[in-house]
Amino acid sequence: MALVDKKDLELSRARATVYSWLSRLFRREADHELLAGLIEADFVREWGVLGSSGQEESRVLCDLAGDYAYTFLIGEGSVHPYESAYTSDKGLLMQDAFRDARRCYAEAGFSVSDASGEMDDHIALELEFMARLAERLSAALHQGDEDSARSLLERQRAFHRVHLHWVVRFADDVEARARTAFYRKAARLLADVVSSDIAFMDDLDSALSSSALSRASAVA
Repeated sequence: MALVDKKDLELSRARATVYSWLSRLFRREADHELLAGLIEADFVREWGVLGSSGQEESRVLCDLAGDYAYTFLIGEGSVHPYESAYTSDKGLLMQDAFRDARRCYAEAGFSVSDASGEMDDHIALELEFMARLAERLSAALHQGDEDSARSLLERQRAFHRVHLHWVVRFADDVEARARTAFYRKAARLLADVVSSDIAFMDDLDSALSSSALSRASAVA
């Protein structure tokens, strides 16, 4: 039996999907598969980055690849997609945030492939971690597993509080640096999702508490 109502279940599944999409957006440059999926998705339909021909799509992907490199990889002023760059005293990589993110992943059984080439505090990995936790939480809610749901929710809230507080600043920097509307809008979506997720997790915690009280009253 589900622990929360249908609306909360649907929102829980949706946030897992959105975190996963965002992870892919910032992991590497866009490809045909990603672009097709994003154009179909309601939350990016207004981005309107494609024309109708395959030639147009190829041109857009080339432009996006160039902008990804310009925004994140090359040139003075490029934006480092690593938490340590925003939270360490001198903006150095592989600092405390890197080590603590690795610890969080290990404790949750989240495996990071060495072949990915990404350090553990890369924005894409932190977002993927949130997506995987959200998937597990959604399953626990659907199955009526209250202990697992509460544990997973608290793990997400703790990781969000400790490791995602830099994301709005990162998104502001991406928006200022990017040359294409695609990455500027991706940055704004990222900031909006991360900021609004605090309220969702708080509301879900309240819903779980209400559900527990209702069941206790029914037993009494």
